[in-house]
Amino acid sequence: MHKRDRVILVADDEPIIRDVIVRKITSAADFKVIEAEDGLDALDKLKANKVDLLITDIKMPRLSGIELLTEIRKSGLDTPVIIITGYGTLNDAIEALRLGAMNFIKKPFHTNELLGIIDRVFTIYEEKVYLKDIVPYVEAHSARLDFPNDHSLFQGVITYANELIKNCWPEYTSGALDVKVCLYEALLNAYEHGNLEITSKEKEDLLERETSYYERVLEEREKREAFRSRRIALDFDIDTEKVVISVEDEGNGFDIRNIPDPTDPENLMKNLGRGILLITSIMSDVSFNEKGNRITMKLLRRKLEANG
Repeated sequence: MHKRDRVILVADDEPIIRDVIVRKITSAADFKVIEAEDGLDALDKLKANKVDLLITDIKMPRLSGIELLTEIRKSGLDTPVIIITGYGTLNDAIEALRLGAMNFIKKPFHTNELLGIIDRVFTIYEEKVYLKDIVPYVEAHSARLDFPNDHSLFQGVITYANELIKNCWPEYTSGALDVKVCLYEALLNAYEHGNLEITSKEKEDLLERETSYYERVLEEREKREAFRSRRIALDFDIDTEKVVISVEDEGNGFDIRNIPDPTDPENLMKNLGRGILLITSIMSDVSFNEKGNRITMKLLRRKLEANG
């Protein structure tokens, strides 16, 4: 069956910025792109078209990015959203994430960075494995997964965990995407920084090159003797009050005291620590073990209900 071309809506009140974003996307990927001149125009086009992804500036007239996200939630739309911002405030970025934005990117940005975030959003959002016929028969609410350090397995792991939550918590709808984002970021950190021991600075430098270069570096490291046998372990527990997910890699770990504080405005717009920012802004509690190779994320059911 022919798959419908993905449609991306770009909302920004500056025509020059919209044009730059559209050209960056269409020159590198086969997406259909439509434009909106502000938040109100974007909301109208979201309601009138089947849009697969919204990329919106956070500061716009008539309806700001924050107000647009609020209206999207009220309308029951589940379109994934990427926020574009300059040197924004902490409150704006956190509020956007809490309202459902899946990621953010700062101006000015590299084409590789934008395309990488778009690809990650689509990877998280589209479930490749369907478990609807199996999940109702799962009686246990705990699971342990131990799997190779293989990025291609992530979507199946995320889908499995997500379906367990949906089966146990009937109201789990608006929060579904949030947990997917957090779990993906935790798995990605275990894969790249943990098991393959790529530092955040190395990743930044590698992403400055052509799009495929970083992927080739990852593939090369996966084959090295020191890394190829490493695995990732995931522990999942859910009850009537909370869900707890732990992700552990077999790397050397790190000193958690050296992590840049993601809530510090000085660090907010840096690429370093973006995954930690996303996780800590969404989950109820986040902690690390002493070695630094295991992250534990807790979501309280009452927080999900409060945000619904």
